[in-house]
Amino acid sequence: MYKKYWRQLPDVKKAEMAVKLKTSTEYLRLVITGHKVPGAALAKNLHDLTHGEVDKHKLRPDIF
Repeated sequence: MYKKYWRQLPDVKKAEMAVKLKTSTEYLRLVITGHKVPGAALAKNLHDLTHGEVDKHKLRPDIF
């Protein structure tokens, strides 16, 4: 889903995002690359943290 976005992020930024979202970098990678479906709260928080670069509507079209 957002594989290119995830690959271009430095490891430090990935770790910072995971801490802010209270999850692991491994789970975040699975969500961003489309292998796992996040909960509504994580989808919204990820959308907000990335300023819409990772779109909550694409992560959870059934909710948003």
